[in-house]
Amino acid sequence: MPPLEDIFIQTIISYINQLQTVKKILQVSKRIQRIIKTMKSNPYFICSAEEKGVRAFHIQNILNIFSGIGTLQITPEDLILDFNQWEINTINISITSGEIISSIPFKKLISYVGTTDEFLKQTNKQTKFPLERLYIIQPENIDVNALNCLILFPCLKFVEFCLIEEKQNSIFFTNELIYSLLKKNIKVIINHPEMNENSIHIRSLLPNNIYNIYSNVFPFGSFNNELIVISPQQTDLFHIYNPITNVFNNKLYKKLYYPYLYEGEYNIFLSQLDSLQLIELKKSNNTSLLFPSSLKELHIYFTNTKNYIYENESELSLLTTLKIKEYNKKTLIPLNIQKLVIDKLTSKFQVTLPQLTKLSIHKTNFKKLILNSTIKYLKLDYYYNNMSLPHSVKTLQLYSCDELLSTKKIEKLILLNTDNTNMSLLPLCLKNISLYNVKKINLTRLESLEEVYLNLNSFNGFFDFKNIKLPPNIKKLILEFTGKIGDADPQNIIDKAKLYFSLIPNVQMLGEFFE
Repeated sequence: MPPLEDIFIQTIISYINQLQTVKKILQVSKRIQRIIKTMKSNPYFICSAEEKGVRAFHIQNILNIFSGIGTLQITPEDLILDFNQWEINTINISITSGEIISSIPFKKLISYVGTTDEFLKQTNKQTKFPLERLYIIQPENIDVNALNCLILFPCLKFVEFCLIEEKQNSIFFTNELIYSLLKKNIKVIINHPEMNENSIHIRSLLPNNIYNIYSNVFPFGSFNNELIVISPQQTDLFHIYNPITNVFNNKLYKKLYYPYLYEGEYNIFLSQLDSLQLIELKKSNNTSLLFPSSLKELHIYFTNTKNYIYENESELSLLTTLKIKEYNKKTLIPLNIQKLVIDKLTSKFQVTLPQLTKLSIHKTNFKKLILNSTIKYLKLDYYYNNMSLPHSVKTLQLYSCDELLSTKKIEKLILLNTDNTNMSLLPLCLKNISLYNVKKINLTRLESLEEVYLNLNSFNGFFDFKNIKLPPNIKKLILEFTGKIGDADPQNIIDKAKLYFSLIPNVQMLGEFFE
């Protein structure tokens, strides 16, 4: 397998992060940064090149250096090692040919990419391992019946069939298999190498809720059939066309994901894709951006925010959601934006956006935010003492709070982490509160509360509801259990909760074991 570009590595890591499989983020000192720089040419944590006197590191040395690795990506060459001697939670493995894979550490395997003949033979005997994602290369060469074992994997969430060559007489699936996967809520994707008559034929045989993507390379990501994935190999975007009419179908796509350096070469082309509703750009050196008037949501993840402008801002009346990497004094934001997400705030937020109602800020050092008075929903990762908030804010979402909030006239509070929260710091005017990771809570002083949502953590089927103390005027209570109930009877849990909270007119309980 040839070395992957940096952006592919970022895409893979981003995708894994979305699935919450990476357990730890590695922070390294400067003395090994040059090692990592060399390792970037290969996503499997192997340094195979010699650069500036840096010798090639074997995977064993990497494991010794990064003792805190939570998820490890490995190649077949590394399977000679005994991974049980390291504290690795999960392993992703990529195999692009028919190597013997009997030495795979199945008990830790969470993601498998590769051909599956030998893999299915091995796993047919032992399916009780934590496999979540399976990328099947060349499924057209596999016996259809051999794929039936996929439904036996208890943790499987995602299957992607990566076709190399499509032939109408080589159908790799049966409707019975597909519906069995869907019944278990497993996401199924067919990744076509190109759009042609055969791929259209295969697509016609599939249910409507099977996702399809078309690209010259496999991006290792779950995308749907409304998305364009532009790869560097696609120098001519008009290769994505309807082979029957030989005309590019610009009405087909709703989303564009462009994970490469964007320099404006597709500005005119993109502006003509008047079906696009979401565009995501990762990197850009361009100073002028031109988007279709149909655009509703825009994600810009490059940091040179002071260098670009919206060339046709007056035509972007539907654009209401914007996510940006950084905000500074020169950052331009379209006036129609209603929802704004900022990863890093490096300047005071002083822009006037008359329609802005929802603002999220992940990183900021400013204790005084000069905010637009129309903001009703404010999300902050952290609240500083005496932090100034606009009077218009009715809903405040925080990751944690250990400072006084009592002077703030908010109606709804969302707290994602309640471990160290002192409930006496909360404003008495609250009407609605949502608390996560709750083990024990006392809200009796909040007499104005009408609606309460509690996400109960570490639930084992014998939760003591006496640990939840609520004021008498509660009208609606939602309890969501995220832990395991063991051998407890779900109906018994429901009966106990309804009995304890019998004075509350509306009590709802959520949890997969209640379904």
